[in-house]
Amino acid sequence: MAEITFDISQIPFSKKDLKKGIVLPHSLSPQLAEDIGIHIGDGAMNIFPNPHGTDYYYKCSGHPENEKEWYDNFIVPLKRNLFNLKIRAKYFSDNTYGIQFRSKAIVTFYNKVIGIPLGYKVKTVDIPLVIKNSPLEFKIACLRGIFDADFSLTFKKKYKEVHYYPVIRANFASKNLSNSIIGILSKLKFNFSSGSYSSIDKRTGKIKFSYDIFISGKNQLKRWFTIIGSNNPNNITKFQVWKKFGFCPPHTTLSQRKLILLGELDPLIFENGRGGI
Repeated sequence: MAEITFDISQIPFSKKDLKKGIVLPHSLSPQLAEDIGIHIGDGAMNIFPNPHGTDYYYKCSGHPENEKEWYDNFIVPLKRNLFNLKIRAKYFSDNTYGIQFRSKAIVTFYNKVIGIPLGYKVKTVDIPLVIKNSPLEFKIACLRGIFDADFSLTFKKKYKEVHYYPVIRANFASKNLSNSIIGILSKLKFNFSSGSYSSIDKRTGKIKFSYDIFISGKNQLKRWFTIIGSNNPNNITKFQVWKKFGFCPPHTTLSQRKLILLGELDPLIFENGRGGI
């Protein structure tokens, strides 16, 4: 397999970047592809003036309880391994948990080399060409990052009294991103359904469009975790509870699912109040 390399010779480093020992990847790796996917789902970055010059701002955040472990134990080490970036995750005032930093080199790298847009990206973001033109393993890694950041894994009752039927769902405002993910799923031969719908934005009165992707059923869920997988404990524990008990109750926290897996909590107590600890 030919290595996909980057020309980073023209990427500017600030004095703070140099002092912190920031480095940039010279080539595409599965780790970087997954990092890009996480940013597509949860990240935001921008360049704007401040009283002292120019601010190169980066933020990535998620659920303050169910995704804290993912940020602490996976995303923070991932950023350190990729960029020698030494940061800690924290709680934010918008009731999220994640990472935030400033780096001229890293933001410029994401934007100019990888092709991730600055500013409000919800409607325009797409899987970058560097991923689209790469071998399948990199597409899978990127999709895993998007899944962990932006998909949902739920279980429906359907024909039983417990929530046994798995549904992986993605909902995007970006048509291009939805189409790109559909392309990867088709190459991987997943069974899925997709569609779009419109609604009125109550704030602006304008029509807004959303694009859904659904992957349903136990065989498709097993294929997902075999082929694509997850590094987010919030998704992993849902899958593990379902695999062990044949169902996974809704509205459980990561901590509760860990207790269920340890045998210290009965999952049936979350199914219409049945059962007990």
